[in-house]
Amino acid sequence: HLAVFIKLFLKERNAHILVWTTTPWTLAANVALAVNPNLEYCEVEIEQEELPVIVCSDVLHILKDRKYKIIKQFPGKELAGLSYEPILSGLEVQKQLEHRLVAWDAVDPSEGTGVVHIAPGCGREDYELGTKLGLAMLSPVDDEGIYVSGYGWLEGKRALSSAEEIIGHLRRKNKLFHHYMHKHSYPICWRCKNELIFRLVNEWFISCKDIRPAMIKASAKVKWQPEFMGKRMEDWLQNMGDWCISRKRFWGLPLPFYKCSACGKLTVVGSLDELEKSSDDDVKSVPELHRPWIDKIKINCPECGNKVSRIQEVGDCWLDAGIVPYSTRGYLKDRSAWKEWYPVEWICEMREQIRLWFYSMLFMGVTLDNRSPYERVLTHERVVAEDGRPFSKTSFMIKLDDVAEKMGVDTLRYYFASKNPANDIRFGYSLGYEARRRLLSFWNIYVFFITYARLDMPNFEKIKRLSDKFNSSDQWLLARLYLFVTDVTSAMEDYDTPTVIREFDSFTEDVSNFYVRTNRRRFWIGRLSEDRLIGYWSLYQVIRKTVIIMSPVVPFLTEAIWQEGIRPFDAQAPLSVHLADWPTLEEHWQNDKILREVKEVRKVLNLALRIRKRSNLKIRQPLSTLYLVGPKYIIESSKLMAATIRNEINVKQIEYLDSEESLQFEYLTLDFHKAGQVLRQNLSTVKALLEELSFDQMNYVVQQVKKKKNIDLPGWKEELPYNLFLVKVQPRPNIILERKENIVVALDIKVTEPLEREGWIREILRHCQVLRKDTELNVEDRINLAITTSSTQIRKAIEEYTSFIKDETLAVDIVEHLDDSSQVREISLSAGTVQISLTRV
Repeated sequence: HLAVFIKLFLKERNAHILVWTTTPWTLAANVALAVNPNLEYCEVEIEQEELPVIVCSDVLHILKDRKYKIIKQFPGKELAGLSYEPILSGLEVQKQLEHRLVAWDAVDPSEGTGVVHIAPGCGREDYELGTKLGLAMLSPVDDEGIYVSGYGWLEGKRALSSAEEIIGHLRRKNKLFHHYMHKHSYPICWRCKNELIFRLVNEWFISCKDIRPAMIKASAKVKWQPEFMGKRMEDWLQNMGDWCISRKRFWGLPLPFYKCSACGKLTVVGSLDELEKSSDDDVKSVPELHRPWIDKIKINCPECGNKVSRIQEVGDCWLDAGIVPYSTRGYLKDRSAWKEWYPVEWICEMREQIRLWFYSMLFMGVTLDNRSPYERVLTHERVVAEDGRPFSKTSFMIKLDDVAEKMGVDTLRYYFASKNPANDIRFGYSLGYEARRRLLSFWNIYVFFITYARLDMPNFEKIKRLSDKFNSSDQWLLARLYLFVTDVTSAMEDYDTPTVIREFDSFTEDVSNFYVRTNRRRFWIGRLSEDRLIGYWSLYQVIRKTVIIMSPVVPFLTEAIWQEGIRPFDAQAPLSVHLADWPTLEEHWQNDKILREVKEVRKVLNLALRIRKRSNLKIRQPLSTLYLVGPKYIIESSKLMAATIRNEINVKQIEYLDSEESLQFEYLTLDFHKAGQVLRQNLSTVKALLEELSFDQMNYVVQQVKKKKNIDLPGWKEELPYNLFLVKVQPRPNIILERKENIVVALDIKVTEPLEREGWIREILRHCQVLRKDTELNVEDRINLAITTSSTQIRKAIEEYTSFIKDETLAVDIVEHLDDSSQVREISLSAGTVQISLTRV
């Protein structure tokens, strides 16, 4: 903006005082100059200036381009009360004003000259100072930003375009000291980006002095989430001014204020009935109580009988919003019915509503009912882009329609429900897709269930007589469901959606990665048995109760599952998940013991899987033995779920050991510090001989060293002192160990010929299943299977496992060639290649 330094004559000091502003348009409304009484000012002689110039001593640097000399220095309080000539000459509104310097502690010399131009009609701080000191209040422009009558040569001109003309006037009157373009922050309209100006106008206010203490007391009884938002509301209430309830707009709530121009009587019309009784006009003909129709209705002044029009202003929109708890629930019509819904339990909005909606409702509630109209409030922070950028209509934004189309509205709801509202919420497509991936984990559990349940159509009425036949994984699933429902119910009652989502994700992961994974074959092989019925019923309970719990968060996904996966198996189920009662639980499902046991077993599984990964052994390759060392409760838990461990790790047996000693063997290594001094250049030779020892030879020399006897090392010509060696421990050959806390798991990774053959078969089966999927076969479809290989070893393995292959692939027959197969898959095994193909029977 164009900034200007102005020199104004002080008659009492026969000197100029230097003033600075970045808003020349406000100079027409100047009524005073302010100085800081506690700062030091000085009178200086400046080259080419006829009179001395007064500025704050802290800002002499602004004169760096001019030669100057300090004449005297004095405190700012000596300037208070002095008069100065008007800044803009010839303006009618300025003629009757006293232009004096006033003391103001807020004057800051960091910018400008330490002398502030005061225009109470053009800025908040100036207005507050003017009110305090009783200064004149000049409002120079109308609501279009045009100078009004009384401002002489400025009348009819746009304020924001007047800077150059004002500077020209100052130059002609010899009041211009210097001007330049100054870069600074300045308010603009958030919608159109045009610059704003401040304008003093008359408005209507509600006094807050008397109601403030009651509002603070009522707010303290509200449960705020996050809790610090309650403190923010308290701060707002402590520092709020009177409520400005009027707006100079056309559209909005018409304020029902009628002020008589004859006698000054103010009438506030409280209802439509009151308006009809107070007016001679046809009120019922008004189509709606908004402008322009309402402005045509006049009332009769109750004091003098004069015809009175409504004031032009409309109401603050938060008057409408604040009265919602009363206006929407029939407060004036049926007070007893209204009380059934008052106060509301919970409301949610962004934190800005502390000083807007939450405040206005609190104001109304305390005024009308002496309490808050809400019991709990959840506030959230901004939603910003993934990289932290704010969303904006004019720059970067993501449209809701695009999000709904690309990732689904349930994903959006699920994502936002998972976020801590106390922090800015970052959102973008990559974050949304990650949320959808987590949400689809539950969908995949449902797909697994419904894929097989549609084939078997289990009858759950038979389940009661099977209650004593639930295996340990079923018991765990029901116990885990009990814990999930209990924890989520508590979080829901506390309106804590991040905890709801966190518990849902954890529960889904447990069900998917433990129960479904360890029970796959239970649903795949053979006919519907009692054991499989129990599995179906257990999964059904999980899906049914979970969709009810999650229906407020993901309403469409849960409704789809309810219609396709719940109602077909329960004729008494409600028509919609959104009509279902909150889940109830059987107390005997609660089983902390089985939860602890499975937790420990999963530790064993994870350690074993880590060994397989380290050793690059696929889970399809069977191994002979898993060794387990641990406390008694670990061993007992693992024995109860031994079959699960064997199947998941693909081992033939589990051995439970008291210690890990039997998994290790002792060996010797040189103590290089001592051996180097004795063996010198022969050190590497002895080291190599030591590494060449057989298992028995190594065991012998270890025992000699442990007995502190010198050893005869094969290949070395003389005895070696025992103290040159260290006894160390390592796993036995083909034994790989993993440990965590007090658990040690080991696998024998030696793959014998029988184990290798079984591994080939499992690899072939995996490719058969992939081929079934690629050829779009249904789960229940029977096939003819062709397996071709030139390897005699692989062919023998296929013959050995023919029945197993048929059962696993639903193959009616296994041949070497199919003429009508459209797809052939080739598999590379250690003993050769295999080609497989299949056709639907």
